[in-house]
Amino acid sequence: MPGYSGPFCKVCLPGTFKPDYSYGVCSRCQNKPVNAYYDKAGESSALCSYECTEQRLIERVASNPDCLEPVGLEMQRVGGVSSFFLLLLAFLFFAYLIYFTMQCRSLEILNEKKALKDTIYAAWDESAEVAHRGRVAEHYYALNDQTIWCHTHRMYLVG
Repeated sequence: MPGYSGPFCKVCLPGTFKPDYSYGVCSRCQNKPVNAYYDKAGESSALCSYECTEQRLIERVASNPDCLEPVGLEMQRVGGVSSFFLLLLAFLFFAYLIYFTMQCRSLEILNEKKALKDTIYAAWDESAEVAHRGRVAEHYYALNDQTIWCHTHRMYLVG
């Protein structure tokens, strides 16, 4: 009977198998990785079932047949060590590129802010009211690129 050996049909121990109906001895399985153990007795094929030893850190055998640790598993999924580090380097490069772009844009806005005159308060200036005969034009209150920094500062930072 497959999975059993000897004249009394003794079940093959975990890590051994017997594929045919004979009185032969059980052979050793050789398909488990280093970080695993055989978990079933009475196997009938050389591909014995096994479980990974570190269940809290390692995924199940169905998704991690080599019982790799999490970093090694992700490296294997990406395509190896070189692909993993190439992908990591590309991610860091794009993150730095975004940071550098935001930093340059922030400096440009700061320089523009220093160069602009304060137009937000021109609506309340007495000379502006005299020039428009007591009526303030609506374009003084419009939000645009020149005045948005001042509105933001006034609304969120000053209170």
